[in-house]
Amino acid sequence: MRSGYSAFRKATPQTPLRISAVVADCLVQCTVQPLAPAHLYDQRPVNDEDLGLSGFGAVGARSDFARLTPKLRPIDATHITTHAHQGRAIFVCEDLSMIRKLIVAAALLLFPCIGHAADPIADLSVKKGFAAACENGDALGTPAMAAAAGFSHCVLNADFTKVGGFFGNIANFIDGCGGTGTKIFQAYYAYTGVQVPCNRMTIESDSGTQVLHLRYQRGDSSGTGTIRPLEFAYPTLKHNGAVQSGWPQPASPGTASLPQEMYTEITFRMPKASLDQGQLGRDIPFAWWQMGAAGGGPQGVEIDYIEINSDSNRGNGWNNSTGMREWGCDNCGLPHPEIVTHTDYTHYHKFGVLVTSDEKTNFAKCLFMDDVLQGCQTISPSNAIAYRKDRSKFLNYDVVWVGNNGGDAGPDFEPINPVDVYIKSMTIWECPGYATTNCPASSYFDKEGLTFWRNTRPAQSRGRKTESTKSSKN
Repeated sequence: MRSGYSAFRKATPQTPLRISAVVADCLVQCTVQPLAPAHLYDQRPVNDEDLGLSGFGAVGARSDFARLTPKLRPIDATHITTHAHQGRAIFVCEDLSMIRKLIVAAALLLFPCIGHAADPIADLSVKKGFAAACENGDALGTPAMAAAAGFSHCVLNADFTKVGGFFGNIANFIDGCGGTGTKIFQAYYAYTGVQVPCNRMTIESDSGTQVLHLRYQRGDSSGTGTIRPLEFAYPTLKHNGAVQSGWPQPASPGTASLPQEMYTEITFRMPKASLDQGQLGRDIPFAWWQMGAAGGGPQGVEIDYIEINSDSNRGNGWNNSTGMREWGCDNCGLPHPEIVTHTDYTHYHKFGVLVTSDEKTNFAKCLFMDDVLQGCQTISPSNAIAYRKDRSKFLNYDVVWVGNNGGDAGPDFEPINPVDVYIKSMTIWECPGYATTNCPASSYFDKEGLTFWRNTRPAQSRGRKTESTKSSKN
């Protein structure tokens, strides 16, 4: 993520895609077991929008069924479905008098239900499974989206809200502030060897909840000779400098790093005063991304999760133009489609990012907010070298940037108000063998806005349909 890379885009935000939370047993639960679990039925009537976007069998069949059951609608858990109305209440199937009519309609729905029920991707709820041990932090349930992609190994569970916990004291987990080992965080001003003072990273209470507070204040990076953001990275590179200070990256023996394929989450907020400053479409007061393949390094793909644009709130939240980009080539690849979202970052939100690849065809990235899919995009590198398969040569890290990367452009790029970020948690999930190998997958899932690589099913078509891509933005 370099200054000026992610320009403010006046684009219509994509309609979020709601992830279904139930296994695809369609009509059977209501016809065979009238007192089905409460989460299986939705009392909102079926409308034309639902019929056109659900992808569930023939539209005519769904319309006939809707007329038979104006008050009762089975949840289509077989697919990721778009909804204009979020957060609808779901109720138990109580109207037993409707059962006879449902039996008549069963034949319309049974075949497509059976056809997809065996697919493990049918239930892509982001609910967490049984708690699994983490390398760093308390045991944590595996998010279903991570498990579906093969990321069943918990690398990091940094829960800053736990009073008295390991991540409740920066002396435990920040290099230079008392933390020891390689599987801890480090904090330098980006692209430099100047370490961030420990008083810019504090554990404190925010509205009664313990959080990690990161701050960049005007003049903080003056010792670097230019304007650089606070860079908070995991795991530490252990080479007395920011993650990317030096190409190829120097590292001390035993340095840990991450494959680019992963599932990761962060829960954070920022004050309005930190967001409403800077140059519209040019300054980025906060970024969350992968560092290891950007700027002047060897050819590779930079993967950005969140890049908040300064002063971009137009009533529906600040602009995030997340993306990917290939570096180090003449005809470098670019992502498709764009993911442009608007969020009120003054409130806490949980963001999740899934990054997958077969390391031959493309990288696929999906962004989630509060367990709702915001969109997916892919990038096809111009050369296979960009996949950086040799882990002994290419290191990769998850980083948070706080404060704008002004480069050599002068003081106009430095924020006037402090840039404050309050973080509740950060987690990382990888494949079990991530410590020594990358985590490629061989099967491509591309359906109704969700695109990722996995190792659990036969490959599907690798071409994204332009029409379906456009519909996901409406």
